[in-house]
Amino acid sequence: MARHCLFHTDVRFFDTMDDLTRKDFINQCLFQALNANNINFSQITKLKGSYTKMEVKKNEMEDALKSVEAAMREQKAQHKLEIATCYAKLERLKEENWDFLGWVNEIYPDGDDEDDEGGDAEETGGDTLPQDPNVDGSPSQQADTEVLADIHFISSKERSTTRDLPSGQYVN
Repeated sequence: MARHCLFHTDVRFFDTMDDLTRKDFINQCLFQALNANNINFSQITKLKGSYTKMEVKKNEMEDALKSVEAAMREQKAQHKLEIATCYAKLERLKEENWDFLGWVNEIYPDGDDEDDEGGDAEETGGDTLPQDPNVDGSPSQQADTEVLADIHFISSKERSTTRDLPSGQYVN
């Protein structure tokens, strides 16, 4: 049986061996088979060790992911609270701005009396102010020069729009 399963296919070679040589030959074959199995066993052991290390890393990464998710949930709640606080502050400032704008409009109403003054005031839409003759240090050449400044940057009809504050317009 051993000669058919493990060894040489030449039957005459195996039959010519004496018992001691056959036993020695069988032992060598079994030793080689065991060593080959040991090599596979060591590779399997190494793979199992690597697999265990990978499982440990996977578990560590899952734990880290869970802790990061918890931290992100806390930060999300914190940021929502900060945004709500900023939004409330913004709404309060908007209300103060509207109150201030109402106060400015009470003091400086958008009057239709500017139409009666005529001239340059209609073109720029601002109030007329007398110009200081010594602004640039030279003597005044025109006594009737006026400076037009736009005080009302938002009219009462346009409260929903926002624009930059004009710095003032000067016309000679």
